Amino acid sequence: MGYTDRYLLGVLFQESLLLAVLGYIPSIVLAFGLYQLAFTATMLPIAMTSRRAITVLILTIVMCSVSGAIAMRKLRTADPADIF
Repeated sequence: MGYTDRYLLGVLFQESLLLAVLGYIPSIVLAFGLYQLAFTATMLPIAMTSRRAITVLILTIVMCSVSGAIAMRKLRTADPADIF
């Protein structure tokens, strides 16, 4: 109520970017640990490369942005009286 769609879209994408980065940080640490565990258990030459890590970060940001866009579409169609 009182906010433009553009402002809400900006807030939504900021939140989705924040959630993507905050979810990525612990998961990449866990992934490095799991790669090391798999390497020591199997002695196969596997490792987390920086290119793979950056690709996963970009895909995570894209997924969260798409999710935010879907939420924005639902927010536009919602009646303010129904929300409150």
